[in-house]
Amino acid sequence: MGKAKDEHSTHGVGFAVSNKLVQEFDTPVGVSERIISLTLKQSASPIHLICAYAPHTSEAAVKDQFYESLAGVLNKIPPEDCVMLLGDFNARVGADYLA
Repeated sequence: MGKAKDEHSTHGVGFAVSNKLVQEFDTPVGVSERIISLTLKQSASPIHLICAYAPHTSEAAVKDQFYESLAGVLNKIPPEDCVMLLGDFNARVGADYLA
């Protein structure tokens, strides 16, 4: 997943994995430019790492699509597996977010 070198990109996600550990992971799955998942293979139970970058200035439909895609990724993971959700969700609580 990704763009050609000559294509403009405005956002993206990824993982930095040590060369010593890279063989312990499955191949990363790029869901979109904003969501990627990576699974650490464990003998007992896999650990699913999900990196997400939520849109914050987009239309409601774009935000809805992002959260639907994220929910789709999470729903595919067995409930007994460990999940680590990492990301920038650009969250604001209520309307009083200006200082």
